[in-house]
Amino acid sequence: MKVTVVTDDSGLVAVQQGHASEADRSVTGAVVVAGPGQTVQEIEVPEADGVEDAHELHLIVAAALR
Repeated sequence: MKVTVVTDDSGLVAVQQGHASEADRSVTGAVVVAGPGQTVQEIEVPEADGVEDAHELHLIVAAALR
């Protein structure tokens, strides 16, 4: 699964499951935008497929960023 990740100097800030290139254009959605001092990355995280718990998703993505 592709995820959009926002990080800063302290580490993981936010994760958005999926990203714009996989969006269903027939459904209204939102986009994560980085603030000052933050970076946006779009990464592939196969282990995140089917994960519904936000805390678990953050742990999986944080491990993938290491």
